[in-house]
Amino acid sequence: MTSQPTATHAMTRLFKPLRQNLKYRLFLIFVLVISVPVLFFGFLSYKMSASAVQQDFIKYKSTIIEQISKNIDENINSLNRQSMAVYNNLEDVLPVLTTPSTEVDTRYLESYKRMDRYFQSVLQSNDRLDGITLVSMRGEVIYHADKQSGSATLMTVEQSPWFKEALDLRGFALLREPHVNEFIDVRANDRKPVLSIARAVIDLGTSKYAPSGVLLVDQNVNEIQRILENTATEQGEISIVLGESGEVVYANRSLSKEVVGQINELSGGKTANAFDYRLNGERMLTTFFESSAYKWKVISLIPYTQLQKKSLFLKKINLSLFIVLIVLAFVISIAFSHFITTPLKKLMVSFRSFQRGDFHTRIRVKGQNELSQIGNSFNVMVENTKKLIEQKYEMTLLRNQSELKALQNQINPHFLYNTLTSIKTVIDRKDHAHASIMVQHLSDLFRYNLSKRSALVPFSEELEQIRKYLSIQEFRFQDRFEVFYDIDEQVMSCRILRLTLQPIVENALYHGLEPKREKGEIRITAKAYDDCFYIYIHDTGMGIAPERIEEINAALEAGGGTESMDDGTDGAIGIANVNARIKYYFGDAFGLKITSAPLAGTTVKITLPNAKGANAS
Repeated sequence: MTSQPTATHAMTRLFKPLRQNLKYRLFLIFVLVISVPVLFFGFLSYKMSASAVQQDFIKYKSTIIEQISKNIDENINSLNRQSMAVYNNLEDVLPVLTTPSTEVDTRYLESYKRMDRYFQSVLQSNDRLDGITLVSMRGEVIYHADKQSGSATLMTVEQSPWFKEALDLRGFALLREPHVNEFIDVRANDRKPVLSIARAVIDLGTSKYAPSGVLLVDQNVNEIQRILENTATEQGEISIVLGESGEVVYANRSLSKEVVGQINELSGGKTANAFDYRLNGERMLTTFFESSAYKWKVISLIPYTQLQKKSLFLKKINLSLFIVLIVLAFVISIAFSHFITTPLKKLMVSFRSFQRGDFHTRIRVKGQNELSQIGNSFNVMVENTKKLIEQKYEMTLLRNQSELKALQNQINPHFLYNTLTSIKTVIDRKDHAHASIMVQHLSDLFRYNLSKRSALVPFSEELEQIRKYLSIQEFRFQDRFEVFYDIDEQVMSCRILRLTLQPIVENALYHGLEPKREKGEIRITAKAYDDCFYIYIHDTGMGIAPERIEEINAALEAGGGTESMDDGTDGAIGIANVNARIKYYFGDAFGLKITSAPLAGTTVKITLPNAKGANAS
C-alpha cells in the first residue's frame, strides 16, 4: 500500500530539477535536438545502405545464375555438336543401320569395324561423352558403346515416345532430360542417369532425305553438377536445375516434389528474377534464370540471415557513429546550457540585490549578444535609479519637472514587471526560441526607454517600439488577439512623447482582452487633421461601465494625476500618467479621452499637436 506514494515521491524528486532549473531544461532540449535527428538519420542510412547491399547482391547472384544457365546451354550445345559427328562417317553408319541381320556380309563387318573405331575415338577424345547408340528404324539397338563397357540388350525401343519424336524431327536434335537407358545391359549399381541428344540419321544420298535410324549421344548428369560446383556459393545456399518438364536435373539438397513444384510455379509467374519464398518457416531469397534455348531453369535459394550478415558491418558502423555523436551531444549540451544559464543566474542575483535596495550592484558584461544587452540595460537602469534617488536628496527641482520624472518612474517599473512576467510564461512553456526573441525586444525597449535623447521622438519610432511590445505579448497570449494598423504616412514624422502608447496598449491587453475568453482585436489608428494629430487605440475587450467612464474622463479633462484616478488598478494609473505628461508638455487642450461600453470594447483617443518639428528636453 505504501509503494505507490514512495514511487510517486521518487518521480517528483527526479523531475523537480527539470521544473525548477533552466539549465536542466536546456540540457535536455539540446540532447533531444541533437540525438533524435542523429538516431533517425542513422537508422535511415542503415536501412538504405542495407537495402543497397541486398539489391547489389541480388544483381550479383542473378548474374551468376545467368552465367550458370549459359554454361549449361553451352554444354548441351556441345553435346548437340557431337551428335553431328555421325555425318562424318555416314558411309559406314548407313550400311550398319540398313543391312538386315540375314544379309550380314564381309562388307557389313568392315563398315561396322570402321564405325566402331570412329565412335570409340570420339568417346575417348571427349571426356564429357558417356555413350553412343545407334537404333534402326525397327527400334532395334544396332550399336552401343559407353565408358562403363555396357552392352545392348535385345530390347526394342520402337514404341518409346522419344524414338518416335526423334524420327518425326527428321534430323533435328531432340534433348532428352535425365533418364536411365533401359536397353543397356550393365550392373544395377552402374546405372546412372544420363542426358541425351537423339537425332534421326538422314540418308543425304536420297532425294527425300528419309531417316535411316536414330543416333543417341549420352552424357552423364554429373557434368551438370560439375558446372555448379565450379561456381562460388553462399553458406546454406540451395541450388536447383529444372528441366523443361519441371523435373529436377540437379539439386544440392533433397527437396520434396511439392516444394519443387511450388518454386517452379512461382518462378513461372514472375516478371522479375527474384522473389521471397519460405522453406520450412525460413525466409529465403529466391533468384532464377530460364534458358531461352532449352527452357531449363537454374534456381538459387539463399537464407536472408546470410544477407543480414553482409550488412552487419553497416550496423556496427552506424551504431559506433551514433554512440560517438551521443557523447558529443552530451558534451555540447552541457557546454551550451552552461553558456546560456550562467549570465541569467548572474542577472537574477543582481535583480535580487537590486530588489533589496542595493543600488551599487552591477552585472559584468561580456560580448554583444542579447543577454549582454540586457545586462547593459540593467546596469543603466540601476545607475539611473541610483542617480534619481541621489537627486531626490541632493537637489530640489521645479514642481512640474519633479512631477514629470516621478510619473516616468511609475511607468517603467510597471512595464518591466508585466514584460518579465510574460517572458517567464513563455519560458515555462519551454519555448526558448521565442523567449530569446522576447528578450531581444525587451532589450530594445530598455534602450529606447533609457535613452538620454529628448523626451519627444518621431511617431514612427514610438510605433516601432509598440510593435516590439505587442510582439512580446503575442508570444505570451498565444494568438488570443490580433493587431491592425491604420496609419497615415504623413504622421510618421510627427512628434510624440516617449512611452505614450505603451501604457494604453498594455491596459487594453490586461484589462480589456485578457479577461475575455474569445479572441480579441486591437486597432491602432493615426490621422492628422489641420493642426491636430489624433491617435485611436481600440480594443474589443470587456469594456467599462458608463458611470466609471464619466469619472475617468472627468479626471482626465481636469488634468488630474495618479492620485485623482487611483482605483486600485494599474490601468488607471498608466492612463493618468500619459494624460498628465501630455498636458504638461503641450497644454490643457491636448490629452486623452475614453469611450467604452460593457462588452463592447474600449477606445482611447489621444489628441496631440500636429508639430513635426517640435522638440523639448
